[in-house]
Amino acid sequence: MCQAENKEIPWQEIVKGYEYKKGDFVILRDVDFKKANLKKQRPLRLSTLFKEDEVDSIYYVEPYFT
Repeated sequence: MCQAENKEIPWQEIVKGYEYKKGDFVILRDVDFKKANLKKQRPLRLSTLFKEDEVDSIYYVEPYFT
C-alpha cells in the first residue's frame, strides 16, 4: 500500500530494497540476488571445535549482540 496516497501499488511496481540510512534505500534487482547465491560460494570449513563452557554465552544465547 502506498501510505501517501492510501492506494494499492501494482505488483510490477514493487521492488526489493535495503534501507542503509534513515530514508535512503538501495534497490536490489534479481541480478544482485544471483550474485549473492550461497550455492556458488565456498563451503564453510571448521578448523576448531570448542566446548560450550569455553565460549561466552553472549555469543550463542542470541544470534546477534545487543
